[in-house]
Amino acid sequence: MNRLLKWYVVFITFFPRWLRRLIFWGVILQIAVLGWVKLIREW
Repeated sequence: MNRLLKWYVVFITFFPRWLRRLIFWGVILQIAVLGWVKLIREW
């Protein structure tokens, strides 16, 4: 668990903008997929 936390800190320190963009696109993709699933189910 401690090692995981260390890697997390290293990741955040070295790729802040990268990580933020990745999370941003991940959230958008998730919302889009959920929207499509809802649309298909209503069909």
